[in-house]
Amino acid sequence: MSLASINRVTDRVRQTYPFHRAPRIGLQLFSGMIRGRRSYEVRRGREQSTSNTLKSAGHGAVFVTENSTVVVAQIGGTAKLPCVVRKFSNGVVSFKSVLDTQKDSPPTILTVGVGTYIADDRFLVEHARHLQNWGLVIKHVRPADAGLYECQVSTHPTSSILIELKVTEASAEIIGAPDMHIRAGSLLRLVCTLRHSTEPPEYVFWYQEQRMINHDPGVSVTADRASSVLQLEEADTSHSGNYTCYPSNAIPAYINVHVLNATEGYKDYHDDDGKSVEIARITKDNKDNEDKEQVNRFLNR
Repeated sequence: MSLASINRVTDRVRQTYPFHRAPRIGLQLFSGMIRGRRSYEVRRGREQSTSNTLKSAGHGAVFVTENSTVVVAQIGGTAKLPCVVRKFSNGVVSFKSVLDTQKDSPPTILTVGVGTYIADDRFLVEHARHLQNWGLVIKHVRPADAGLYECQVSTHPTSSILIELKVTEASAEIIGAPDMHIRAGSLLRLVCTLRHSTEPPEYVFWYQEQRMINHDPGVSVTADRASSVLQLEEADTSHSGNYTCYPSNAIPAYINVHVLNATEGYKDYHDDDGKSVEIARITKDNKDNEDKEQVNRFLNR
């Protein structure tokens, strides 16, 4: 019954009975109906306001993961695209690739719930129920995997966010390359660093020419997440040659090591920035012509 109908009924009661003789129960009933009507309207207004607030909250009302999150993974590595949602009673979480006009690749459904929808076992769902994370995992990442991915929740209306995957190519770099000159009897120390790496290598092998030397006598190799260091005590001319730093998941790096048999004299040289780089010993003995030529080429380059 509308408020206008209640008012009309109330007026009839008052016309039929003088105010002082009107049944108190009837008036109390009508007054209760009026109060109930007003209470209902206030409550409905609050519900509409709450509904409007949720709609205006957008992605934040459904997702914990921020829209347009960027994930970086290296070629051959593993990419993990997060999609953390707030608790909901119904709806299914799915991942799909977004249309890429540059690569002319149509959108493709990748996962639905915890199942993989496409016939590519590199894609799978990493679901942590207590965190409400429905992350997409891509193993053995390829350059073609780069692009936008959409995480969607099938609520009504549906809501989604975009995750961008950037793919890099990790590479090794040996400090001092392409050439290093040291004197015989000194310490040979090669430092290999990783560039654009998003995960540590399983191993780093060092080669002298074509032979792996990690476990050779007198050779020590130490490594961490971003570098590998080879040290050789008391180098001699047999240790001259090409050295390779070969990480399991990065492009290898090379350096030519020259161990000089010089016995007298030192020469300090500087790079283009004026920084002291290393000291090379210059021989004054004519019998070491080959070493002299190497040193001269080194100092005059």
